[in-house]
Amino acid sequence: MSGLRGKVVVLHFWTSQDLPSVEAIRLLNALQEKYGQRGLVCIGIHEFTDQVSGLRKLIAEKEVAYSIAVDRQSPSTADANGIALARYAGVRSFILIDRMGMVYDSVWDRRLETTIWKLLSDP
Repeated sequence: MSGLRGKVVVLHFWTSQDLPSVEAIRLLNALQEKYGQRGLVCIGIHEFTDQVSGLRKLIAEKEVAYSIAVDRQSPSTADANGIALARYAGVRSFILIDRMGMVYDSVWDRRLETTIWKLLSDP
């Protein structure tokens, strides 16, 4: 994570079973291409799945241009402090982390680019 210090990070919690989540890949690819040189890093965090080969196929088909991680903890085994990513299914929101490594905001896709622009413009 230290390699992300000084970057603006967008976390997208998603599942391949949710069409809006899959459609967000196009948006994040475009944002990564447009702002990557200015310090933006997009990271997709997919909910737990035992169908990794299917997920890899989807990532290849959609030509995902940013990192994807898979939650290794299924919602049924997540403890009270764990993140049960299934909660995010159907919710098209993004977590933004500023250059100092602090969570800045959770935004919907309509505000995403405006918020990224603001964070990248801050010193």
